[in-house]
Amino acid sequence: MSHLGPPPTLLNSTTIFSLGATLALLLAALTLAKSLLPTRIYNDKIQRWTFVWLAFDALTHLYVPALPPSPVLKRELMMMC
Repeated sequence: MSHLGPPPTLLNSTTIFSLGATLALLLAALTLAKSLLPTRIYNDKIQRWTFVWLAFDALTHLYVPALPPSPVLKRELMMMC
């Protein structure tokens, strides 16, 4: 028989931290676009958002694997098992 309890909450501390980190990376990518792109390229929406997407992707792949697992995440993973 399965455990009948309340479903896990959607917004927990790990989710809020992850969304905050994602927003910070997006803001960093936007700042890089504003500071590094020449004006004529920055004014072109397609080229600007292509740069922002690639910068965001690069920052994500550089930053996220370098993070150690948080104690909260470890505890939540243990609770799921």
